[in-house]
Parts: sequence; structure tokens; C-alpha cells
Amino acid sequence: MKRVILTFIATLICNNAYSIDKINASQSAFHIGENVIACGVVKQISQFKKGVYLNLNAAYPNQPLTLVVWDDHIAAVEKEMGALDAMYNKSICVSGLITKYKGRSQMKIYNGFSIKKVK
Repeated sequence: MKRVILTFIATLICNNAYSIDKINASQSAFHIGENVIACGVVKQISQFKKGVYLNLNAAYPNQPLTLVVWDDHIAAVEKEMGALDAMYNKSICVSGLITKYKGRSQMKIYNGFSIKKVK
């Protein structure tokens, strides 16, 4: 009986250690430093000197989460997802680490495998 209980407890601990929270992009500020799946609607796509920003749920400066795709990774993302511009107003979920940059939540995207379009 003890063995069954210990196995059950070990299974619970292992499952919790590897689970990733699924959140709405508007909750990203509460998950800085965590790997999560964040879901939202792409409301702004803008190029900058070194890549592209995809702002979820609102345009800058009101976006709760910015996805950063560096120039070096745009081709890999577009190979899996299609043109970034086509993602405007689409619901997506992205998996990655939420960080803070200049007081704002962001997630760096390195390939299209971390993004999923939601129907």
C-alpha cells in the first residue's frame, strides 16, 4: 500500500513539474520569467530595425504581450506559418518564455513550431 501511495505522489510531482500554463496574453505581466502558452489576437504587426513585432490583443502602446521575431528567424517562422502579415487579426497561441523589456511583456519567437493558429 505504501508503494502505491508513493508512486501516486511521485506521479503527481512529475506531472506538475513539466506542465505549462495556458494563459490569455492579457495575463502575461503576471508570468514574467515563466514558460507558458499565451493566446491572443494579433492586433498589430510592425517592422523594426532588427525584426518584426506582433502585438497581441491591442496595438502599441496598449498591448499586453509583444512577440519578437528577429530578422534571422523570420524565414523559419514564415516557412511554418505563412507570411507574418497574414496573421493580422488572427487568433494564435504561442509557447515560450515571457520576459520583460522596458517595462513591457514580450516573448521571442525563433521558429514557427512555437506558434499555433486557433480556429
